[in-house]
Amino acid sequence: MFMTEEKSASLASGDELVAQLQASGALDEVFAKIDAGQVSMTGSDGLLPALLKTTLKRGLGAELTDHLGYE
Repeated sequence: MFMTEEKSASLASGDELVAQLQASGALDEVFAKIDAGQVSMTGSDGLLPALLKTTLKRGLGAELTDHLGYE
């Protein structure tokens, strides 16, 4: 699946998404849990590996859907 220039231009940047998450308070909740020791950033059960895993699974699912023509 290739991204068109039109679609690329309509994407929010990472900084824009972070600003939206900050405005909603979502990042404050995550950072509070990290500060309280309730969530680890790294390690096998950490936030970063979980985000990466979820991102890869979602991307692979989208690629399969595109390739097969159905979900």
